[in-house]
Amino acid sequence: MDNTLSDFTLIAITAAVEGGKFLAPGGEKTEQNHQSKINQCRDQVSTLIREHYPQDHIDFSGALVDPGRVGAGVVWIIEPADGKNNLARNFPMWAVSIAAVMKGQVVAGIVYDPQRQEIFAAEKGKGAFLNGHKIRVSPTREIKDCLLTTGYYFYDYNLLQSYFSLLHKILPHIHGLRRYGSVAIDLCWIACGRLDGFLDPNLRVNEYAAGTLIVKEAGGKVTDWNGSDDYLYQKHIAASNGLIHKWILNNTVPILS
Repeated sequence: MDNTLSDFTLIAITAAVEGGKFLAPGGEKTEQNHQSKINQCRDQVSTLIREHYPQDHIDFSGALVDPGRVGAGVVWIIEPADGKNNLARNFPMWAVSIAAVMKGQVVAGIVYDPQRQEIFAAEKGKGAFLNGHKIRVSPTREIKDCLLTTGYYFYDYNLLQSYFSLLHKILPHIHGLRRYGSVAIDLCWIACGRLDGFLDPNLRVNEYAAGTLIVKEAGGKVTDWNGSDDYLYQKHIAASNGLIHKWILNNTVPILS
């Protein structure tokens, strides 16, 4: 990993990788086995973080709360398995996500993809990295060339018609739309240029906190649906390479709002 990253971030990387070993592909596909893997990952990550930073607060809940409630210290926002349904079916799109937040700002973000052994890491002001190599968002600016990704809350079928309307509006104008089922991976793939933009109307902060810093440090843009940079702890965000961000907000948000 790049030596410009602080020990603070390197410890988070170690925690993500060690926890991610419990989420390796394969094994028996049962609900008990699936949950056991997640619990082992969670315990390993929290143990390593607490060993080095026992005074910090660890949040696995993803609750949309004001981080000020735990004081001015560091809050570790962790998702041990983003893409749980994928993990349960051995569909290879899940990741460990760890973000360190200070005074309402993400200062370090780690996403570890055990299937591909890809470590995405970012530290505020120091850039974004994939397995130690600096990454940048795509240079795509033509909408017809854009590959976008989205998510949808499939338990709430009240949103179904809105999604159909969204598809009808944007699909004729873009290169393609994907739905992988892991917000953390979606954001990291924007950061390294595999995808160009993302939006989702129903998120938890532990799904996106780490990935948003990785996008921003790779030169991309992240906002809430009003275009505000104050997106942390919002339920809906938009992320992009920056060049198509205004188009995403103008053409998709009014439909899903």
